[in-house]
Amino acid sequence: MKNEIIGNTYEYIIDTSYGINKDGFIAIGSESIVYKGLKTRIDGGLQFSCVLKFKPKYILIDGKIVNRLEIFKNEEWKIFEELRECRSIVRIDDVVDDLGDFSLPCNKVASGVINSESYFCVVEEFIDGWSLEEFCREEYWKLRRIEPLGNGLSNIINYHDFSDDEKSAINLSYNYDNILKYQDQIMLFMINLCEIMEFVTEQKNILHLDIKPENIMVTRYGKELVLIDFGKSKK
Repeated sequence: MKNEIIGNTYEYIIDTSYGINKDGFIAIGSESIVYKGLKTRIDGGLQFSCVLKFKPKYILIDGKIVNRLEIFKNEEWKIFEELRECRSIVRIDDVVDDLGDFSLPCNKVASGVINSESYFCVVEEFIDGWSLEEFCREEYWKLRRIEPLGNGLSNIINYHDFSDDEKSAINLSYNYDNILKYQDQIMLFMINLCEIMEFVTEQKNILHLDIKPENIMVTRYGKELVLIDFGKSKK
């Protein structure tokens, strides 16, 4: 078993310096397990950050087995290519349908492992920043805490999982002035999002169909929005 994925031009590995537990894990999407990766040209050279989205090759829909890889190549990838000219939409760099000997232990999937037998990998550009949800929750309102689990591991406790007393204390700490302080920034985000959607929907005739704070990135430098996760999009 190997920790490298060999693509068309680059080879990819999990960036184990990233994440609260230094395992590279970013998130679980609607149909993918997302890790931060590092890519290096197969013939050598500089190393760059990327996102590795592991998707199941086959899924069950209405009792029928559906070839998810085939749908991605025939539909979603073409949508990404059509939107490539817009820098406010995440870009796909590569799709690796055969992971070879790559194997990644993962307690977030039923089989406990991500490998070539069940998954393919979509390589996306890495957006240095936060999802809009994370940005509001962690940068503005600090609505999370980190809980040590022992053995060098930690867990993120979000506001929804706080005790009633913790929630009450946080709620009482906010007043009208706090809300006004962030209102202008949120308004700018919404105007920016409308401009992105005008391009996607009106100019390109594409429906994203999964707009939510988790699928809107805020760049660390410049506070610009980038739309991600077109897994449910349709032409």
